[in-house]
Amino acid sequence: MRRDVFQAIADPTRRDIINLLANSQLNLNAVADNFTISRPAISKHIKILTECGLVIIKQQGRERYCHADLKRLKEVASWADQYRAFWTGKLDALENFLENEQTKTKIIMEAQPLIVERTLNASAGRIWQALTDNDQMKNWYFQLEHFEARVGFEFKFKGGTKEKQYLHKCRITAVEPEKKLSYTWQYDAFPGQSEVTFELFPESDDKTLVRITHTGLDSFPKDDPNFAVASFTKGWNHILGTSLKAFVEA
Repeated sequence: MRRDVFQAIADPTRRDIINLLANSQLNLNAVADNFTISRPAISKHIKILTECGLVIIKQQGRERYCHADLKRLKEVASWADQYRAFWTGKLDALENFLENEQTKTKIIMEAQPLIVERTLNASAGRIWQALTDNDQMKNWYFQLEHFEARVGFEFKFKGGTKEKQYLHKCRITAVEPEKKLSYTWQYDAFPGQSEVTFELFPESDDKTLVRITHTGLDSFPKDDPNFAVASFTKGWNHILGTSLKAFVEA
């Protein structure tokens, strides 16, 4: 099936995917790690972009890599050229339009909660212990001096990159054993206030959907890339999909 290129670029997520792949070649998982929506949803967007010729997928060993083929955007340029009397330039006007749309999308994404979820092969009770027992948390999460799963309990820990560490300051706001754990998340000496929530949804005796919701990311400084939505997305995907998964499924 060959889709209309205009249909492809009408969706802001697909425009972001084109921008991502314009200067780099990524496998499907790497593309999905840059977005907060599910991998199946990203796969559908990639499928549409492939059908209209804006993205090409090549098999390299066991991996499938995607890259953007921007030649098809000439159709958009030709269409836009008809209306140059209404714009100050030809492609400059289209470029400005797409950049403005991308900026709007980024603002909306920053204001919306970041949601990451995975189904883990472990019971809700097993995962709850990993989330609340400090001795277990040290094996997959951050190094906390003390931790108690009770509303009002405050705790601190350091985390960040090799180049820069940040002191995290948290206070527990909600506790529902084997169901929900929430706490505030802020940084010492930096403005901004956010909240992290872990939710557990049992699917069977030994399989549980774990959802992490991080709200308030738009309150953090915009001039530090470590506070960007993409940085938090990458971090929570690693914590949930790699660290916690490996610990509770061992």
